[in-house]
Amino acid sequence: MATTVEKRLAKTELKRRNIIASIQRIEDFLHNFEPERDVNELPIRIHTLVLKMESFEEVQADYEGMDDSDAFIAANSLLRAKIEEQYFRTKGGLVSKVPPTTSNSPSQHTTQMAVNIPSVKLPTISLPTFDGDLNDWLTFHDSFNSLIHSSTEIPSIQKFQYLRSALKGDALALVESLTITSANYVVAWESLLSRYSNKYLLKKKHLQAITSFPKVICKSTSTLRAVVEDFQRHVKILQ
Repeated sequence: MATTVEKRLAKTELKRRNIIASIQRIEDFLHNFEPERDVNELPIRIHTLVLKMESFEEVQADYEGMDDSDAFIAANSLLRAKIEEQYFRTKGGLVSKVPPTTSNSPSQHTTQMAVNIPSVKLPTISLPTFDGDLNDWLTFHDSFNSLIHSSTEIPSIQKFQYLRSALKGDALALVESLTITSANYVVAWESLLSRYSNKYLLKKKHLQAITSFPKVICKSTSTLRAVVEDFQRHVKILQ
């Protein structure tokens, strides 16, 4: 007779299979793409693919938390890597099929008007950098999203250049093989979100930080304050 954990594993695995099947169908659509017939479906296919990947991340994180054996972890790491690569490949292919907008489009006209409006001169804000350390991801994500990604006045290809200049280490290695183009900016940003905006891994990282504070040898006020502030920072992020 199946235990409660086995039933939960089976139920979660069924959800995961359904999500993977949906992602595969979208990739099949890409392989069989015919512009005259399918071009109008591109926006909804891309949107659906993003939602399916988000669902996969949630279900996969839940599934991975049910067993901590080495074999289970290794098998799921391989599956996660496979689905991530399929997502990047499919998303990039779909984006490359989207027809370029014309120069007379309303959105570009509105953007040009916005550029010509005088504005108050503000101090220059330096872009944050990110090297793949999950402890720094949320700060980098929110800052880059606010300064660059959400801007309607910065062309996508320029956003990609800003992104590349702000990345280091493992984070840079994730996107440095992509040619700097407007279409690839979307692929690069989604790659970073898929890798680092993982709620399960973020929670695990900050919980580990809380439970592994080094022993305080020098009992000075400044040292104790630093420990307390670091602890509070991790707690606030988890909240």
